[in-house]
Amino acid sequence: MLRLCLPLRGDWRGFFCPACGHNAADLIFSQSITGIRNALDALAGIRTGVPDRDTAETTARLIIENGLQSGMTAFQRYAEALYAQYPSLSQPRRNAFQNLSEGSDLWYSAAGKRYSDYLDNAELATLARFFLPAAPSPRTYARIGGRRLRCAHR
Repeated sequence: MLRLCLPLRGDWRGFFCPACGHNAADLIFSQSITGIRNALDALAGIRTGVPDRDTAETTARLIIENGLQSGMTAFQRYAEALYAQYPSLSQPRRNAFQNLSEGSDLWYSAAGKRYSDYLDNAELATLARFFLPAAPSPRTYARIGGRRLRCAHR
């Protein structure tokens, strides 16, 4: 019988082959990063190919934001799949690895290494900047008559 090892999205712990159950989180992570890079490489073409400058910039911004979100999700899923190889440890809370301090502590308890053992200070600072929760834009809120109102268009 021919068995193919193809990745299939599974539960929150990773991505699994439907034929053999192999966890393909590393393959999915690699494919996700390649897809993000390809999308970012296409930005110049989008900016020149879309005649309306505002539409081109809005499209580029959305692609960049989607890439950041996809990268964070890929990182989280990959970390979850690797962490699951340590069944004696307690299950981390949802999205724990996106909290760099908590994720680093989890890896230290699992493998004796922190994020800082793999990344230098500049890389950690970049990762932290990407993983910070998005703050509302200053234009999202306005004060009218002393009341702070949220803009319905954002």
